[in-house]
Amino acid sequence: MKKSEIVRVAIALLVIAVFTISVHQFRSNSSSTADFPTRIVATSELLIDVNVSQGSTGSEIAQQLFELGIIESSHSFFKVAVSDERASRIAPGIHQLNINISAKQALEQLLDPTRIPNLIKIFEGAWNTEIFKLLEQNGFVRTDILKAVKEVQLPQGFSSLEGVLYPAQYSFTKETSAKQALESMIKRFVNQVTNLELSNDPKLKAQELIIVAS
Repeated sequence: MKKSEIVRVAIALLVIAVFTISVHQFRSNSSSTADFPTRIVATSELLIDVNVSQGSTGSEIAQQLFELGIIESSHSFFKVAVSDERASRIAPGIHQLNINISAKQALEQLLDPTRIPNLIKIFEGAWNTEIFKLLEQNGFVRTDILKAVKEVQLPQGFSSLEGVLYPAQYSFTKETSAKQALESMIKRFVNQVTNLELSNDPKLKAQELIIVAS
């Protein structure tokens, strides 16, 4: 075989190799960003419970949605979530979503409070007695709540739960105890104070942090 023919064969093989790699990358990218089309959802359709844990990241939620068959790929939801600031407002707890929906629809459903069963809304300025009443209305036993008040660990610098139960939307499973419910509210409060980077300010007392963080 002549040298020129060898060169032509080598070039041809190189072109084929580059084309094959390009096709493989295209298919990989296509599959990773696959997304079900946005569609009309019927009220009679099956709903899947999605349990969003406290502090879950966007990628963790995306993977859970993918594994439950709600979205076609985890990457599709992650792309939507990082481009929409509302994603940071996804409440922890149980959310009821449809299956085979687009990533955008999944985000909208996660933000829809009507899709959160046993939703407990704690408003800013609510007294503990009001919060305890809301817990009772959602299946918690009063004696268990009062017992939990004595058992939970308070944040450093606080002598009571007043002002420490963070105002937000909560959804608890039937297996959640009163103590666990209160602890999740306290954790939200502590995280909020930490995010504001006020807890290390020597000029602020613990009770003053409540005012600043609210």
